[in-house]
Amino acid sequence: MRGLLSLCCLSVLLGAAGAQEQPQSLYPLKKGAKWTYKSNADTVEVTVKGVEKVGKDDVYELETRINGTPVAAEHVALKPDGMYRVKVGGLEVKPPMLFLKIAAKKGDSWTVSSAIGPEKLEGKFTVGETEFEWNKEKKKAITVSGSDMTVNAQKLTLSYTFVENIGPVVQSMILGGVNAKLELTKYDPPKE
Repeated sequence: MRGLLSLCCLSVLLGAAGAQEQPQSLYPLKKGAKWTYKSNADTVEVTVKGVEKVGKDDVYELETRINGTPVAAEHVALKPDGMYRVKVGGLEVKPPMLFLKIAAKKGDSWTVSSAIGPEKLEGKFTVGETEFEWNKEKKKAITVSGSDMTVNAQKLTLSYTFVENIGPVVQSMILGGVNAKLELTKYDPPKE
């Protein structure tokens, strides 16, 4: 269960779906990019540590820190139809889970059914639209909701908001009666 709970936590930290023409426009993964979130009294940082070629896919290594302490790692692959989680905490995601679909638009949905070891995540993501205020400016945003999901038959609710050229800005999860919410406070694009 720990591996799948890590996947769910990372999903909250890193987002879970919908894109326009390029998945990286809503989740700009480049080495050195860093997102800083507030979650209650905690500071959560997600940094792109590197990228490598695996077959034809670019695979990005992401590190999550809470209050400066590394707590999780995952690998995300860019494939022709979108971005997939391929590894969480050193464990493979089987099959890789599509979480950022190319050309998704309001009303689109897709199902997921993936496992980390014996633990299974199943459900459906649905794309919506909203606005998000960032640096005193309203930005068009894509939302992704997974309200009918399960982790080993336990109900899971996920919600994400992505802003183009920034990434995931608000993320929330309810699992086993525990609520978690992350709100972006700072985005550091990679240094070119």
